Amino acid sequence: METKSPKPQLAPEQTRRAADYVELIWRDQGSEESKATLAEFHADGPELARLIGEFGTLVLADYITAVPCPGAVTDRCSFPTR
Repeated sequence: METKSPKPQLAPEQTRRAADYVELIWRDQGSEESKATLAEFHADGPELARLIGEFGTLVLADYITAVPCPGAVTDRCSFPTR
């Protein structure tokens, strides 16, 4: 029997903070302002890691679905070409 862990519950401000962090690391971090903002996030250490982990859990559970590979039986993904 498979058991599932309960989904984390994040307050709206926690969700916004996690989304802001993810956006920041995906953008170019060359400016001094971006580097300073990133350093502020990283100063939270374990709290930031927990928040991003819980945010990732929510994203995976609610917004990302797996699509089986058509060639999964042969260990080779082959998609039809036009």
